[in-house]
Amino acid sequence: MRRFVFIGSCLAWMAAMAAMAALGPLGRYPSVSGVLYIAAFGFLILMVRWFPDTIAPLKALGVVFLLAIAARSLFIAYPVGNDVYRYVWEGYIQKFGVNPYRLAPDNPALAEFARTGLQTVWENINHKNFSAVYPPLSLLLFKFLAAVKPNPVFFKLCFIGFDLGVIVVLALICRIRRVPLSRLLLYADNPLLIVYSVGEGHLDVVQVFFLCLGLYILFRGHAGAAFFMIGLSFMTKYLAVIALPFLITRRNWKASLACL
Repeated sequence: MRRFVFIGSCLAWMAAMAAMAALGPLGRYPSVSGVLYIAAFGFLILMVRWFPDTIAPLKALGVVFLLAIAARSLFIAYPVGNDVYRYVWEGYIQKFGVNPYRLAPDNPALAEFARTGLQTVWENINHKNFSAVYPPLSLLLFKFLAAVKPNPVFFKLCFIGFDLGVIVVLALICRIRRVPLSRLLLYADNPLLIVYSVGEGHLDVVQVFFLCLGLYILFRGHAGAAFFMIGLSFMTKYLAVIALPFLITRRNWKASLACL
């Protein structure tokens, strides 16, 4: 009975995700997309609740990854968010010695870049009058990716790689913390994550990767290396700093300085 309910929940969840992917951006058909979005979360809860408890750990991990990869494959062709065009632009102009913190995309000094090769990217940047606001590690990552291929889809695919890395790290955390692998579904098959990180290609997943990696290393007892990774998460997106007060103790406060 448990296995049949789980399989039915998985199929219903996958159908809802496939429908959202086919509809495109949530704002295009807000009512329908909203219903599908809520339904997908409901089916996700059922998947976690009715996950087969007799399945071997390795098989359970395989099921989680199979579902995660299947859902992500649906969103490969999903339109990227406007932010991704800024990622590409700010990475590309660094190759020519331009500081994105100093010059906004609409600065006349950058007009030549907008006309040659990156016109479509430039046209889709939102708030062109604002210079870069992302932390330094993000900009260095943009620079590296743009040196390989200044293309929004390529950037999104790389972020999906970080996303899959998060699942691996969380699986390791589940093992050492003795957390049921069914809980891993809450990240791996989360509609919010799949739509906005995998579908639209937002940067936040890189921050999450370094934060989770830092937590895993901290659980393994290597505080200095752990706080260094957590510091990298801050330098990817500043929001991660709110995790710091929950991680510092009397024993590791000196090691926590490594995040600086």
